[in-house]
Amino acid sequence: MKHTPGPWKVSAPGIEISPNGYNGRPPWVIWHADSNKSLSPIAMVEAWKDTGKDESEANARLIAATPMLMETLKAIADHEHCLTVYNVDGLRSLARAAIRAAEGE
Repeated sequence: MKHTPGPWKVSAPGIEISPNGYNGRPPWVIWHADSNKSLSPIAMVEAWKDTGKDESEANARLIAATPMLMETLKAIADHEHCLTVYNVDGLRSLARAAIRAAEGE
């Protein structure tokens, strides 16, 4: 099984994919931009009754970072037998970039 390639981006609520959303709140939308710059929705994260805007945004950003997180995990797995100081630093950089993307920085 293959997922939609990254990068994925998050749009702020207000894009009317689901006009009312749950409790009338518009959802966060995760998008993929293909090589023609056309946007395709990947997923929507709605603010549920007990989930505030900040938590919904954090969830959407974590989902959008999935392709980068997967790339980082694959890089770590591919280097398991030849970790040198250079490789470790490179892997740390990949991991930090993935964490920043997941946290919306």
